Amino acid sequence: MNDSEDPVDSSGSLNGRIVLNANNYFCPFEYTNNRFRLKDNSKSKHPVVFVTWWGAMEYCNWLSRQHGFHDAYDQSGGFVDAQGNPTTDLTLVEGYRLPTEAEWEYAARGAENDLYTPSDYMYAGSNNISEVAWYQVQSTNPVGQKIPNEINLYDMSGNVWEWCNDFYSSSYYQQSPTDDPVGPANGTQHLKRGGGFMIAENCRIHGRGRNTADFSSEDLGLRIARTKQY
Repeated sequence: MNDSEDPVDSSGSLNGRIVLNANNYFCPFEYTNNRFRLKDNSKSKHPVVFVTWWGAMEYCNWLSRQHGFHDAYDQSGGFVDAQGNPTTDLTLVEGYRLPTEAEWEYAARGAENDLYTPSDYMYAGSNNISEVAWYQVQSTNPVGQKIPNEINLYDMSGNVWEWCNDFYSSSYYQQSPTDDPVGPANGTQHLKRGGGFMIAENCRIHGRGRNTADFSSEDLGLRIARTKQY
């Protein structure tokens, strides 16, 4: 994200927002020669951390442009279609984006359709947390070292929390659409799923967390999605 189109400054700011908390001592990145690099190349297979929701959004837009797709987001964080018009219809979003919470859980459950009944597994791919998740450890671990879930996705439980697109609301699912809910239209915090590497209970498929869009931490990263184009 340090090209001429999207210059992130040495503090990790872009367009007046913190996208990467580069000033934190534990951040794995350092700013040298006008770009960010890993301090330790042994971390190259670890998930990205200390990225804010804004940073995840900006990365999705940057990656979309690298692949010739239209941005998925406008600068307020709302979805846009391939012509740049605001939309809540995910089928019209062309670029890379964060998964909705419903999409994240659907994937974690191995693409089971019924999101409103308990999963066959307590964790993504197993009832044995040690098979699928890094938990109660001191830091992140390389991705893909545990077994995947039913649709070959790794690390959906444990290792890092993952930003979702949705705003948080305690009552949203009491009145949401049953098909492809995209979350509340507004809010003060965004959802995160996956549980991180610290607490085993958080790693359960149904575990939820939430933070403001400028929050970052050593156990919070992202997983990107893209709507299948027909």
